[in-house]
Amino acid sequence: MIAPAAAERLAETLDIALVDPSAAQLLRGGRLNSALRHVGFGVVDETGEPAAVPAIPTAPAPRAAAAKAPARKAAPARKATAGTARKATQMELLQRQRKELEARLREVEADYKEAENIRAAAESELDANEHHIADMQTAIEHLTDELEQARRELRTAQARTRKLERALTRAARDAAAAKRRRDAQHQRLEAFNE
Repeated sequence: MIAPAAAERLAETLDIALVDPSAAQLLRGGRLNSALRHVGFGVVDETGEPAAVPAIPTAPAPRAAAAKAPARKAAPARKATAGTARKATQMELLQRQRKELEARLREVEADYKEAENIRAAAESELDANEHHIADMQTAIEHLTDELEQARRELRTAQARTRKLERALTRAARDAAAAKRRRDAQHQRLEAFNE
């Protein structure tokens, strides 16, 4: 999209070219480096410096008109007719150039809109991807916490297993000793009964 200030300078330059033949000649010659504006004393560029306007060539007078009328009376009429025709041609040329510029502006606007739509879609996709990454990082942190908790519980269970195995070993040893004492007591009782 063209900035509003640039569009305004372009419109001002085209308007000046429509009314000022020297500005029109500059525009038609394609020698503008900056926008033109009219300050009452002629055409100046954006910096305020007078625009370098070449002399406007005059069109040669038609020969047929010169042959029909006397030279003194025909000269002012020829000049006016040539000037009017030149101005009309310049106006047509400037209007055509303005239409071409407006058409090009529409093309550039369409290109900009398409590029902006692609940029907005890319930005949206990037934003969604960044949210997905944030969600995955949160899930990883949660799972890491759960994993650490499970490891602590495993270590606790393994330590309890070792303690229970020692307790089982002691209980089995005590049970075997109690069994031996019981068996010995049975043998004594049997021996006493005989």
